[in-house]
Amino acid sequence: MGLRFTKMHGLGNDFVVLDARESPLTLDIACIRAIADRHTGVGFDQMMILEPARDAACLAAYTIRFPQGANACFVRVVDKHFVKLRVHERGAGWTLACGSGACATVAALHRRGRVGDEVRVEMPGGTLTIAWQGPGHVLSMTGPAAFPFDGEWLGS
Repeated sequence: MGLRFTKMHGLGNDFVVLDARESPLTLDIACIRAIADRHTGVGFDQMMILEPARDAACLAAYTIRFPQGANACFVRVVDKHFVKLRVHERGAGWTLACGSGACATVAALHRRGRVGDEVRVEMPGGTLTIAWQGPGHVLSMTGPAAFPFDGEWLGS
């Protein structure tokens, strides 16, 4: 039996979504790398696995299973409501966009008083809007997303 997935991207940052809410997945590193390979697999920067909620506040848990490393964000604050961001992701290199990196960058800058409650984050793949009023408030990200295709991985 194959592994159903959805391939998605936002501003050129692509990922594969797997649904493990009904039955758990057992993927090893070799399988993940095979699916991630851009020449012989599906190709992606990140893998998102939807899991059953662990508490009422949790809608999805997402797991990235790649070797040790760190993502690095490089930001230039243009003004209180506009920043330019470049992200180098472990295992992927320079990316066109990174939503979690954009959110983390705005949160860190906001806590230091460098940006306002709503910030446009420009990356090579396009622009996201991040809104956050500070600790205790919901952080939201708005921007374009696309669903190029669904598929089924049959293995190598």
